[in-house]
Amino acid sequence: MFEKDQYLKRKIHKYRRRYLINRKPQLLFILISIFIIGVLLFRFQALRNKNKQSEVRKIQSAVTQISQKPTDQQTNNQFSEKPAAVTVTPTSAVQKDQASNDNSQEKIDKEDQKNQENNDLSAADFAAQVSTGTAGGHGNLTLTVHQPVGTKIADFIIYKSPAGWDWTSGSTIANGTQIGNGTSTVVFGGGETTFPFVIFNDQNLQGHKLHLKLDFSPQSIIIDVFVDGDISAGHNFGIDLPKLTSILTPFTLTINLSGVIGEVPLLTNPATAGDYSWGVELHSGQKVIDKTAAVNIH
Repeated sequence: MFEKDQYLKRKIHKYRRRYLINRKPQLLFILISIFIIGVLLFRFQALRNKNKQSEVRKIQSAVTQISQKPTDQQTNNQFSEKPAAVTVTPTSAVQKDQASNDNSQEKIDKEDQKNQENNDLSAADFAAQVSTGTAGGHGNLTLTVHQPVGTKIADFIIYKSPAGWDWTSGSTIANGTQIGNGTSTVVFGGGETTFPFVIFNDQNLQGHKLHLKLDFSPQSIIIDVFVDGDISAGHNFGIDLPKLTSILTPFTLTINLSGVIGEVPLLTNPATAGDYSWGVELHSGQKVIDKTAAVNIH
């Protein structure tokens, strides 16, 4: 009986060893697989922890910014409130004086406006003169418009040269050449002030016969003037005066034009002797007044 038991034990041990030897590759594969799975689980867990920490940092940063906003707003409010802290409220006496001054100025402005609106352009004077009145000569020309005190300065002035008087084309005179001068006298700043200007030729004719530039330097005013027409029908040119409410009459505008520029005649007197009528139109709103002045050619 004992020998039989021993025999069975040896048999079992022998089969166990054979089983283990046959299963060794499979067991090794299982162990390696378990190791790889363990490594992957470890890496996955580490990645999750890292993502969690990143999310935590973002949340903390957002909370910090939100917590700082009230402080920034309070600071902005403090700055915005500073002007109110230094605002000076005028006393009733100062306010009364200021209101009185405003009313006085408004009254003066209304009176000035009333005087300007009730103007009479017919009270204006116009004169035309030439330095040389010989037929076919090239005399210097002087044109003068005067408006007396209490009238409104014209908005626009048109000068009319009679038929027979000839004007040369601006293309025959060098660009930028001085061809005349003049003055504008008005009441400005409480007293009469004279503003001189120089007249230059501009070869940028823009389709016109002559292009003049009235330069009031050092004042920043330049007025463009265009001359059109011919010797048979006459010539004309207009001056658009600056619209300044601060200037008042009496107003005098004088224009001097040279008869000859270098060797080029700018103006040529009529070839036939006689009296020639220069004209001017004064425009103010809807009102238009014509004035004339006779020039004798002999």
